[in-house]
Amino acid sequence: MHSEKAVEISHKLYTGRKQAIFLRGLNGFRQEVDKWEPTFEAAMQKLNCGILPALSALLEAAKGKPEEGMLMHVLCAVGCELAEPSIDRASLSLPTANNVEPEAGI
Repeated sequence: MHSEKAVEISHKLYTGRKQAIFLRGLNGFRQEVDKWEPTFEAAMQKLNCGILPALSALLEAAKGKPEEGMLMHVLCAVGCELAEPSIDRASLSLPTANNVEPEAGI
């Protein structure tokens, strides 16, 4: 894969993760990651591969499923988070207004 294509794909994964956090709120996204992590682990074990090849296989399996687009978006966001964690999943906090966490420093 050309480095330009790799950067483009990385950007899309990071953007998808940011969107998923915005749509679900931080706690909702944590729950989504916890929900899908066993599926990623099973795919990695079955295919003897890492997170990104497992993501590719899961995306292929998602084709034709109900709500295919949203499922693929969630899988990409979760795969990105599992590959490069950005949130602390150990400490779930109480939901805030609109289930959105305030940003640091505010």
